[in-house]
Amino acid sequence: MKKILTPGLVLLSSPVIAATTGNLTVGYDYTNYSHNHGTKNILFADLTHKLDNGAVVLGVSQGRRDYGNSDKFDGTRGRGTIWYDWTPLLSSRSSISVGNNSPVFVRREFLNDFNLKFVKNTVLTLGARHAQYYNNTEVNSLSAGGAFYIGPLITTYRYTRYDTVGTGNSESHLLSLRLRDVQGGGYTQLFASTGTGAYTYDWTPETRNGKLHNLSVKRVQPLTEYVSLVIVLGKQWFDTPVKNYSGVNGLVGVEWGM
Repeated sequence: MKKILTPGLVLLSSPVIAATTGNLTVGYDYTNYSHNHGTKNILFADLTHKLDNGAVVLGVSQGRRDYGNSDKFDGTRGRGTIWYDWTPLLSSRSSISVGNNSPVFVRREFLNDFNLKFVKNTVLTLGARHAQYYNNTEVNSLSAGGAFYIGPLITTYRYTRYDTVGTGNSESHLLSLRLRDVQGGGYTQLFASTGTGAYTYDWTPETRNGKLHNLSVKRVQPLTEYVSLVIVLGKQWFDTPVKNYSGVNGLVGVEWGM
């Protein structure tokens, strides 16, 4: 049996840079899947450096995917991302990710986002992404969305259309609400996403479709002027053509401003 899941439910992220030249974030990410689908453990570190007109982020991750039986995979990934403001109306995000050939991380990833600021308090985003996964799975995607700023609240929406080579098309919707604290640099962010997955099996010539859902909340809590605690709690639901299962996720990290 061959099964493909489109990676549609991904949290939006951006570098958090206060009155420092950058920051270092280290953390641990754990997911426990139901119905004997095992666990996933990830350790990560991200270094952010502020530029005159943007930022550079370099990250490395080490993880293990345990499927609850004899199948266990270890994975390592390195990633580099550049945010850059070209003009007051145009900015971009470019990212390259390289990992080993395992189900833990994406093996190769190239993405570009372009942000357009034509309307006050509004940012429109257009994006493209190419990814290569374990077992020679390739996914191309195009996305469009935007963010609306009103006071301490940022509302973000993104629609993504996926083409899994040799399997079929799928899509996802991602909504985010980010509320900044009245005082200090802390914030709380809610993510809600839903999407479809394209699957192929050796017992049918047809591509089958499934559904994926995600709900999570993120909290960045300043502890001192330069140190913040990062916590993410979430749950994912996977409705596949052959079985349904879910995952409970927790992430904890510490961010140091430099």
